Amino acid sequence: MLFYQSLLKKTHPFKDKTTKRSIFLIAIVAFVAFAIVNVLFIGDIDAFPKYVFMVQCVLMIICTNWYSHTRSFTEPNPIVYTELSSFKLYKGPVFWMNAGKLLYFASSLFVFLPYNVIFSVTKQETVSITWIVQYILVIVLHIFMGIGFLKYKSNPTDVADMEQKLNKQL
Repeated sequence: MLFYQSLLKKTHPFKDKTTKRSIFLIAIVAFVAFAIVNVLFIGDIDAFPKYVFMVQCVLMIICTNWYSHTRSFTEPNPIVYTELSSFKLYKGPVFWMNAGKLLYFASSLFVFLPYNVIFSVTKQETVSITWIVQYILVIVLHIFMGIGFLKYKSNPTDVADMEQKLNKQL
């Protein structure tokens, strides 16, 4: 959540506001409170926290889509596309990290949504397949995050959005 708070603070609609958006801090506190309530009253400390995980998936899907929407529809386009031939979305590290998180959390949500149904049947093969899919999704997430870290450069304008690149050229 802090990652997206920092990213969305730098995007076009909010770039002139130096304050942090408090909705992210409220979401973090509410999520931690829900996790504690889940452990104490809803679930068991030895069981997989499926409700907390599903809430986490929904929150992260909202954040990844919010960033993708903001990045796609509010950034200025270059006047002539040949001006910024080096700017391509897949060259930015945040694209890969965001895509990996969206893929992981969206897929994991649909893997663990029928969690109670799967475990009420108590077929070990089905349980094993569920966890194998989860392991594969974690590997894919880490591959996308690794690509994002490999794309990161220490020069902030190399990983900047379109508006910062246009200002640099002017």
